[in-house]
Amino acid sequence: MWKAIVDAVVESFVYVDPMVYMYYITAKRESELQTEAAPSEASCDRAVELRLAEASRLQEEALA
Repeated sequence: MWKAIVDAVVESFVYVDPMVYMYYITAKRESELQTEAAPSEASCDRAVELRLAEASRLQEEALA
């Protein structure tokens, strides 16, 4: 609740100055892109882990 109020107050002050508005919009977009990119990076890391586990399993089978 407080976060929404603070966000509304900050946005109302941001809209007054065009330069601050541009910085605010840019920062908001970057934070949205970072939150969107985080799950995809995690899934890539998981895929790498699975490939490494499969490679080590195949290597152990070859040695046995």
